[in-house]
Parts: sequence; C-alpha cells; structure tokens
Amino acid sequence: MPTNDDPVEEFTLSHSSRIIELLKQFNQAIPNAISGPNCVDPEVCNGDCCFVHLDVPRALVQHYVDHGWATLDNFRRGITFAFEPVMDLTTLKCPFFDAKINGCGLHFSGVKIPQCWVYPTGLDPLDINTTCKRAEGWSIVDSSRANSAQKILTEYMELCKQEAEYEQSLNQITKRLEKMMPTTFSSLKPSQLAGIRDGWDKWGAMIEEGWQLGLRTLCNKIECSFSYFECPRVCKELDSKIFQLLKDLVPDFVRSRGYKPHILFIDLFSR
Repeated sequence: MPTNDDPVEEFTLSHSSRIIELLKQFNQAIPNAISGPNCVDPEVCNGDCCFVHLDVPRALVQHYVDHGWATLDNFRRGITFAFEPVMDLTTLKCPFFDAKINGCGLHFSGVKIPQCWVYPTGLDPLDINTTCKRAEGWSIVDSSRANSAQKILTEYMELCKQEAEYEQSLNQITKRLEKMMPTTFSSLKPSQLAGIRDGWDKWGAMIEEGWQLGLRTLCNKIECSFSYFECPRVCKELDSKIFQLLKDLVPDFVRSRGYKPHILFIDLFSR
C-alpha cells in the first residue's frame, strides 16, 4: 500500500458501483456451482463457520448500511480491504448471522460476502475441500460456473484492493486525522488512552483495559497536582500536545511502518 506523499488515484463512484455489480454477478453464478449439506438445519450446523476473518470494501459497507442490513458499528478498518466485520465475542458469530434462520442473513440478498460462499470448497475443481467444520459432502457440481465465478471474483478482489489502497493512502489518512473532534480525548483519563483508531470518516480514541503508559512522558512534562495514574481527565495542555504531535508524527510513522488501523501512543511518541 502506498504510504508516501504521492497522490493515489481517487476511487470514484463508478469504481464503487462496479464492485457492487461484480458482487451481484458472483452471487448469481456461485449457488449452482457448489453443492453441500443444508447449513441452516440445526442438526447439521449452528453457524460454526460464521466466526472467521472477513474482508469487505467500503463500497459494500455503504451498500449494507444504505439497505438497513448493518450499521457502521458493525465494521472496523481492515488491512487487505478497507474494512472488516466486527465479530460478536459473546455469540462468536458474524454480525450478519441470523439466529431465526440459523444462518447468514445476507444469503438471499444478492450481495453475500464472497468468502462465505466459497467455504469450504474453494473454486478450483481440481482442488476441492469436501469437509467443513461440521459436515462432509461439499463439492463443485458445475466446473464451468465455478470458473466463471472465479473470474468475477478476481476482478472484484482487484477493485477492492485498489479501493483499500486509496483509503489507506497518506492523503486520506491525514484527512481523517484532521477530522478528529476537539473533544476526542478531553473526557478521558490519560492512563486509559492507548492510542488512536481509524474509523469510517475520522480517527478516534483507542481505549484499552489496564494502565496505559503511552502518555506518561508527556504528562510528566506538565505541571499538575495529580499523579499520572490519579489524573481524572486529559487537561487542555495535554490535549493540545497530543493533537500537535499527531499532526507532526503520524505522516512519518505511516511512511516508515505502513498503514495500521490503530496507532499506539507508546509506539508513536517513543520515536
């Protein structure tokens, strides 16, 4: 992914529309190419494969949100593509898992995520995985359709990677950094702030459990009546220092380490 100051070609609306068009074509081609057990039968499966890493482009996130199938909170920034769904760590399920049907709520939407279609068989008729986590009997029943689906998927993935390249360019990272709210840190304790996390249209605070030491050096340079671990909230002086350092240090950090969906203060400020 480019991380220098060179502009990346803007990812246009037509590119985004093409991503959705290709996904719809893939969803039409793949069902008749692959055969397997009835996944929505609770005697066969209980969504055991619905807890895996998935990659989705921004265009698809927008499509899901526009149609009421998801909210932006269901996604976080990714690496391979621009975003990835946030898995529910309580149910161990993807946000699209529908308990009422014991399966994927996107299955009949026409825009189901490709990774979920091709598991476990893949699309190579000469190299088929016939067994999933719970059942056997998976197979490719139409090699021609599988080959057509593979060609569609290849173009889809290339466009998704191009979109991610644009989203992860230094120019776009900086724009989202500039949109951070002035109150991003002011209501939080310095010792609970781990860093910043990239979001849909702007970066935000990254809060982690336990004592966070990333801001301790900065705090120690400020005259204050509180010790670092007792400080109840980020003061104006510290807030100002954080924003200035983010502006000064993030570009070089990205140039040297590449894009990261989150940046730890302890890594950024120790440079």
